[in-house]
Amino acid sequence: MMIDPDQPEAAFPSPPLVGWAGLWFASLFPTALTWIYFIALADQSTGWQQFAFSLGKAIQFVWPLAWCCMWDRKALSLRTAGTAGVPLGMAMGLLVLGAMLVLYAGILSPQGLFREAETMIRAKVAALGIAKPWQMVAVSVFYCVVHSFLEEYYFRWFLHVRLEERLGFLPAAAWSGVAFMAHHIVVLGAYLGFSSWLTWFLSLSIAVGGGLWSWLYRRSGNLLAPWVSHALVDAGIFLIGYHVAFPRN
Repeated sequence: MMIDPDQPEAAFPSPPLVGWAGLWFASLFPTALTWIYFIALADQSTGWQQFAFSLGKAIQFVWPLAWCCMWDRKALSLRTAGTAGVPLGMAMGLLVLGAMLVLYAGILSPQGLFREAETMIRAKVAALGIAKPWQMVAVSVFYCVVHSFLEEYYFRWFLHVRLEERLGFLPAAAWSGVAFMAHHIVVLGAYLGFSSWLTWFLSLSIAVGGGLWSWLYRRSGNLLAPWVSHALVDAGIFLIGYHVAFPRN
């Protein structure tokens, strides 16, 4: 999927209230869903958590297609995306991945700032039935490859582009970046504490990253560049998660 960065797509404009309602829903739903399965259902069985997660993710990722089918069908046209911006996306992703590993291995873990989170991560991994390294690797590959693409399609291709049509690039990048950050606050807060400076530092970093991926998408005109960057960042997260869940003694 691709857009012309200088000519946003808008073939069948929706009624203003309907359009804005759809974009507000897209902005808030991921955070509401994360709160449900990560906080509200935290004491429920793994089955209930996975059911809520699967149903919610299905709604989240079908919503852009349903919205476009109703109001912006031209946006669903398929065009050759090319590989523009991929080297830049890779460089951005590797830079963040390296910074994450240095922060974790050089500061957070040695100084015990991640100790409580490590305990909770191990408990969460066990609750999800991930008992062997290959299972952790399989989950990591799914998130790094599939889920990262779905998030780019959702937050950049759908939410950012529709907002840019209405607000311009910078407000749209800020809005979609904050929306992208918001559901991560729930996860980080659950692990690190909502009053922890680390929760908010990492959350703001995620918002900035979302804005940069919007810029990269607009610059390259395709999802491949931000997807590769996003996948590499997720790889860094799961490398840390693997080290925490299966430490080598």
